[in-house]
Amino acid sequence: MKIIDKIWQIIIQDVSNDNELKKSAVIIRLTALFLIFISFVGLLLMTNIRLGFPHIITAFYIFFNAFAFYSTYRNNTIFCYYIEMVVFLSWIFFLIFYFGLATGAQYLFFLLIQYCLITTHVPIFRKIAFCIFFCVSFIALYIYSTHNIPIYFMDNKIITIMHIVNIVGTCSLLTAMILLITSDSLMQEGKLMEYNRKVTHLASIDPLTGLINRRSTKDQIENLIDSGRNEVPFLSLAVGDIDFFKKINDTYGHEGGDVVLKGLSKCFMEETENIGFVCRWGGEEFVFVLPNMNGDQAYDFIENIRRKVKTICFKLNNEDVYVTMTFGVLEHDFRDPIEESIDSADRKLYIGKSSGRDKVIY
Repeated sequence: MKIIDKIWQIIIQDVSNDNELKKSAVIIRLTALFLIFISFVGLLLMTNIRLGFPHIITAFYIFFNAFAFYSTYRNNTIFCYYIEMVVFLSWIFFLIFYFGLATGAQYLFFLLIQYCLITTHVPIFRKIAFCIFFCVSFIALYIYSTHNIPIYFMDNKIITIMHIVNIVGTCSLLTAMILLITSDSLMQEGKLMEYNRKVTHLASIDPLTGLINRRSTKDQIENLIDSGRNEVPFLSLAVGDIDFFKKINDTYGHEGGDVVLKGLSKCFMEETENIGFVCRWGGEEFVFVLPNMNGDQAYDFIENIRRKVKTICFKLNNEDVYVTMTFGVLEHDFRDPIEESIDSADRKLYIGKSSGRDKVIY
């Protein structure tokens, strides 16, 4: 594994020239290594052919690909790009002219087109011109092969192996090229999605208390209502307000008021977990959303919270401070807009405020 990792690090080594791109260099290197590999395979498979021109040509291909691979480390990426393209195309012509379409060399045209397109330093019109030329060459070679027999005949098993090598090699290098080109895009897309998720989360959360805010609450209530009466047969709402909260701010400062808001919010989140949810509606006012609870059940639930609030001790300026809350509870009628139900619960809250506070009105 260490050897493979070292080889990979050599392949992906950055270029030192600011005017050249690392990805283009890496693609050229991968292409050169691929052509070196299939050239070696070709030499091994030519054992039944008398030593001659095909072997010399294949050796030259190995040399030129090795030269292109080496030259990418010498700040010659653009030059190597064109050298590799010429070598690539001539290798396809060589295989088809000498051994025919049965070798699968025609599949390398797809790889050659991909190689041409994914480099960034070549003008787009030139890329299009190259691709048109490659397509015309593909057609010309196909027509030639259907009307002419190969110069050399090899055993069917050898031709089959060469065919498979070209298919597997083409698919592998295409995959590597695409992954290399899209890796940064996929990474950036992942970061963008994570950023959007965080922004959406922050936009729905009250920064002081960690409770969801008014806008998010309305959206979640609408989702509950849209799910239908079969999913949510009952839906109750409660609006709660801290009694004499202004006095706490005046006495202990806004920092003291923040301590109370955060402490109560933590209590509310614990009490409503897996039951419903609560939001900071504004200032010292909270809205509780209680799905699958009718009005009587919601009243008992909120009454329990009211009693618990009275027992919470807040340390403000080295003093023990206790607060109370008043609540208005209402069972939502699914025929009315949710805003009207919240307003009705709010009116019940103020009835409780005007009749002594520290109570639940239903």
